[in-house]
Amino acid sequence: MIEFIEKEFREQIKTQKLWLITLVFIFFAVLSPILTKNLQAIMKTTLGMELPPPLPVDSYLQFFKSVYQMGLLVFILFFMGCVAVEKEKGTAAMILSKPVSRLEFILSKYISISAAAIFALSVGGILCYGYTETLFEEAGSFWLFLKAMACYTVFFLGSSAVIVLFSTLAKNQLYAGAASAVVLIVMSFTSQVDMGKYFFTSFLGLATTYLQGGSGEIVIPIISSAVIIGVCLVAAWRIFEYQEI
Repeated sequence: MIEFIEKEFREQIKTQKLWLITLVFIFFAVLSPILTKNLQAIMKTTLGMELPPPLPVDSYLQFFKSVYQMGLLVFILFFMGCVAVEKEKGTAAMILSKPVSRLEFILSKYISISAAAIFALSVGGILCYGYTETLFEEAGSFWLFLKAMACYTVFFLGSSAVIVLFSTLAKNQLYAGAASAVVLIVMSFTSQVDMGKYFFTSFLGLATTYLQGGSGEIVIPIISSAVIIGVCLVAAWRIFEYQEI
């Protein structure tokens, strides 16, 4: 399976997906501190509104907000065909003719796209923190920022599992992308109610809470997120087992 995972990474580099998703996150990492730093002046000039002086944490909140609202969409668009396209083109059949099981196929897809998300998030996060420190001449708590990064890492691990599931289930990548987006949006809305703590989307709210110096329940979200990821991957594997390739 390791060889197949390496193949997936080479494919991401060849198709530029890894670099493009990273560039998107870098864009947010650079833009967020600039917008945050200048928002007070912009609002005063254009609307005559007086806003309190911006803080480094505002820059981080803007970065993570952009990652969720736009970065996730780009991530889905890039990887919604991770299994569906392989089935459409017939390359899945060629791969499975080699000593690669269907379970290894699914796990390799999940590991490779999860790694791409974590890499892009890490690069963007480090750049955002460093650039914020440069613009604001202070950076706030690095520990709180790391906790927020960890929360978004779990979120993307869960999102990757959902994408793999629907890419396996759907007949083409457009259906897979649409279904993944709808499910993730619906799950994110549940974070406003008590049952939301059982979904990995609850880590979006936890990230904000941590950045603002608060605390929150972490054990239940971690356990439930691991269960959801496992269920998605097992479901994708079993569905893939019964599909004619």
